[in-house]
Amino acid sequence: MAGAHPEDRLHLAPAGAGWRLSGAARRVPWGRVAGSVVLALRHQGDTLVVRAPSEGCAIEGGTNLAGEWRDTLVFRDQPVEAAPWARTLMDDLVQVVGAMARSAQMAGALAAVLERSVAHAKDRHQFGRPIGKHQAVQQNLAVLAAEVAAAQVAAEAAFLAADQGDPSFLASAAKARAGLAVSQAVGLAHQVHGAIGFALEHPLQWATRRLLSWRTEFGGDRQWAVILGQRILDVGADGFWPHLATRSAPPIPEACQAQT
Repeated sequence: MAGAHPEDRLHLAPAGAGWRLSGAARRVPWGRVAGSVVLALRHQGDTLVVRAPSEGCAIEGGTNLAGEWRDTLVFRDQPVEAAPWARTLMDDLVQVVGAMARSAQMAGALAAVLERSVAHAKDRHQFGRPIGKHQAVQQNLAVLAAEVAAAQVAAEAAFLAADQGDPSFLASAAKARAGLAVSQAVGLAHQVHGAIGFALEHPLQWATRRLLSWRTEFGGDRQWAVILGQRILDVGADGFWPHLATRSAPPIPEACQAQT
């Protein structure tokens, strides 16, 4: 699955009973080993979901900050599968689902960063006692824990909304909130660890470099904040809370529904 990239130049054209694709899809996660990539493309005013096999296309290798493969796939009039997009489902399926996936990954990585930071604060001794006994370090860990919890709750709410049909509103909130958590958590975790956390051999930077990379994928903080703000303006002040509650609440079990 690949989100829209500003530099993508993709052209979808009908060919008999099928479709053919030309152009380049950039920053495709693990593109060099993917059997196919799923794209959302426009054709004559309609949106189509396209499954484009990677076999036969040219692949230009690339990586993100964490060293994960983010490749450019160049299609040259290659046959692909395409189907109409059910726009009633959500406005931007690939981007929304990608944002949800990255939000969940970021929440998990943030939890790992917190766990590792707490363990380091207990194990690392300075001035005759663990650094976790110092109030400044405790404050950093408290803020870090709050950011991790916020990212986890936001991601969980988005997936609960997906079970009810349209997660786009809470997916926006989850991705924006996870990005905000990263901006705080990465710095705090490295402060707790000191210089050792930046060493390539240290596990902390395995998580923090991924967090900084994932933050910008499938839409950055600003993009999702703008989308979220527009949705809030659309429902208005009186409609905001009902709009939020109906999308974040877990479904009522059938047994409970029968009793009511």
